[in-house]
Amino acid sequence: MSTFVARRSRRIEQLTRLASQSDLYPPEIWEHIFRHLTGLQILRTRLVCRRWRDIIAGCPLLLRKLRIRFDNRRYRELVDDFPLLPITEISILEYSVVVAPDWWPWVSRKLTHLTLFDCGVEVSLLLGMLQQTSNLRCLKIRECFLEGTAEPSVQFPQLEELTLDKVEYDHYDDNEYTNLLDIFEKIFPRLRDLRIRKIGENGFNVERLVPAIRALASTLDALEMDFAGVNVLRDLPELTRTRLRRISVHVDPYFELDRWSRFFRAQPLLDDLVMFTTNLATNMMVCDIGRAVSNLKRLKLHVTNTFSTDFLEFMPNLEYFELHGEVFEDIHLYKRGSPRLTELHLRDVDVNGFWPFLNLSPLLRRIVLHGCTLNFQTSNVKALRNIRTLEIDEDSNVPLKMLKALLRKCPSLEEFSFGSAEDYPDSVPLLICERLKRLRKLSLRGYPVTDASVDHIVQHGRALEEVRLNAYVLSEETIERLLANSNLQVWLDQY
Repeated sequence: MSTFVARRSRRIEQLTRLASQSDLYPPEIWEHIFRHLTGLQILRTRLVCRRWRDIIAGCPLLLRKLRIRFDNRRYRELVDDFPLLPITEISILEYSVVVAPDWWPWVSRKLTHLTLFDCGVEVSLLLGMLQQTSNLRCLKIRECFLEGTAEPSVQFPQLEELTLDKVEYDHYDDNEYTNLLDIFEKIFPRLRDLRIRKIGENGFNVERLVPAIRALASTLDALEMDFAGVNVLRDLPELTRTRLRRISVHVDPYFELDRWSRFFRAQPLLDDLVMFTTNLATNMMVCDIGRAVSNLKRLKLHVTNTFSTDFLEFMPNLEYFELHGEVFEDIHLYKRGSPRLTELHLRDVDVNGFWPFLNLSPLLRRIVLHGCTLNFQTSNVKALRNIRTLEIDEDSNVPLKMLKALLRKCPSLEEFSFGSAEDYPDSVPLLICERLKRLRKLSLRGYPVTDASVDHIVQHGRALEEVRLNAYVLSEETIERLLANSNLQVWLDQY
């Protein structure tokens, strides 16, 4: 009689040993480690052992990485074991929803985020599907066509964020509830974040928007309203009973300075403001906002004329500032800097007063320039050791002399992204690596990298961990040498 002996594979033994060792560390340690994984890697990780599966299932931040996107070919497919996956976020793209899919009852109970993009759906069907999403926190409807109507018989008090982005709505009868804004006001009574973008008067009664927002005054703390009707903008300053923390709004083509100033004075909790305007002849209104809202921490402005940032004097707590111009408009950075600013983003502007502003912004760590002109400006400012990240895209105009000054005055850079349409010598990568001893991440996507440039990077970039380059002019030998460097994570773009 023969004896049967089962032999365990080495891989199974390794996984078993790893699973037993995982008990030595608290869940918080594993959650921190797993945050660096992609969604697919997390799916594989949860199969290693039961404890890891439970840790992932109990961490909302990790579950948000498990996102499923359905297009018009996959929407009705039922994947094996799909309902068993801990999916909390689903996007449905380019599909005409006629009936709820078979897997919807299983998945909807776990959903916290749902996005419909370029879809067509009956309002009654949409509400019926939403009734099964008891944990839904965020609903985004983008570039969709809604039709039909429904009398709301249920509420979703758990929903906190609603986005309507370029939504078309065909209400074809005289029912009392044919206005979509009325329907959403009744079924989402406790919204905290309302975003309405690119809506017009066709299909929406925009005059009903202000009463709908007023009805949410007790819970609403974030409001975004772009490209809305002028009558809505006219009435918005009357919402003085709301206490908003974030506002994104167009204040053109017409606005009255006194009424808008009064509106912002009634928002003492505001700390995040996005404002689009083509009719801001002076920065007086922004100065008034700074005086009224002392706690403002984030400011994003879109302007279409020459502009001064002297209003920063009245925003001492600002931490993030982003300014968009139009075709290299002149902007003048405030000569006294910003004491608590950590991030500066500039787009499509001709920058003046660059060095004095940086010198008096001691906490500034990140600078991003898109499509900007940054001409050489002489300065005797000391080294700016607080700046850690600098990004300059290929649409920006930065002369070689100014680039050298940046590298000399920002010696503590850890991340540097540079692209330019100008011709620079091969010595620029050498200059970057020699000047920036702490540089960990280097991106030269818009820069014509040569074999000589790669040699400089490999020899002198001793602290480098990640590199992103254009590879279309590199030899195969140089590419192989670069990829063979085990200390570098390399991305090569073929264009």
